[in-house]
Amino acid sequence: MLNYYFVVFQAEATLRHMAAAQASAAKALVFPDTQLNWSDRLLKKAIAGLAAWYFGEWSEGTRIIGTITGFLELFDPNADRVLTTIFRVRRADARQYRKEKDPH
Repeated sequence: MLNYYFVVFQAEATLRHMAAAQASAAKALVFPDTQLNWSDRLLKKAIAGLAAWYFGEWSEGTRIIGTITGFLELFDPNADRVLTTIFRVRRADARQYRKEKDPH
């Protein structure tokens, strides 16, 4: 289910359906960690970090995503490059969204 919310969050953010993106993130973040495997826990934190970049404290998003990226780098050269690419694209998009929202 978290994979679904991860994809929906990104799609809605890209389309600038921000209320729907926030709703997807909120639904993902209510899953209790104790009911998730480690992969899903990381994905839940990734959603939290992305949501912080778009809607919350930028520094908190950066802390979360940086921690996940550092963890993934432990497995280099076989690290999953998909997440790091998603993080790079989402960071740029979140910056653009924040500029659109508050152009000053």
